[in-house]
Amino acid sequence: MENAIEARLKKVGESQESPARKCAFPIAGGVYDGLWVDGLPNGKGKYITPLMSFEGDFRNGSLRGRGTAKFTTGASYTGEWVNGAMDGQGIYVNVTGDKYVGSFKRDRYHGNGKMEYKNGDLYVGKFLNSMAHGKGRLEFKKGDYFCIFDGHFEEGLYHGEGTLKAYLNWSKEREAGILAWIYTGDWKFGKKHGKGTLKKPGGKTEEKGAE
Repeated sequence: MENAIEARLKKVGESQESPARKCAFPIAGGVYDGLWVDGLPNGKGKYITPLMSFEGDFRNGSLRGRGTAKFTTGASYTGEWVNGAMDGQGIYVNVTGDKYVGSFKRDRYHGNGKMEYKNGDLYVGKFLNSMAHGKGRLEFKKGDYFCIFDGHFEEGLYHGEGTLKAYLNWSKEREAGILAWIYTGDWKFGKKHGKGTLKKPGGKTEEKGAE
């Protein structure tokens, strides 16, 4: 959507020949209110369409710099923009209330970031194409257990080496609980794969094979 906005702005700008000025001007599907230079939006401005509103920096007709977009779906983004796309550091809140804080590339989560889920789950680590990919840490509830996975991810799933810990009576304030078990080993697309070790309270250890 952001690239389409950029195209609209440039198309209108090509037909404008005017000195720098601040004005409101209708653009196909929306209205731009801000500074114009050489016939193109440049500097601070606002752009409003039936689908979203944007307030921030423009450069040569493109959303570029810092700005905030609020979508009619309820989602929002505040951060850096390059050529009409979310690119750089920013904060994105989706329609369900999940919040991502970190690096973006061409409208996708990319690089280091943190995803805070509305249900309390948390992922901190590497992203690629908006999915956990690379080294990361996932905290989540599963039944009576509070679980922490430290290891490698691929396409949002455990993949490669990793350790999964399960706790009972977890205290978020103290970041502590009663350890139920620890599994350390290899994973393949979310499932145990190859060799691994399961440790339980009392020092009991079990060697596990592929599942």
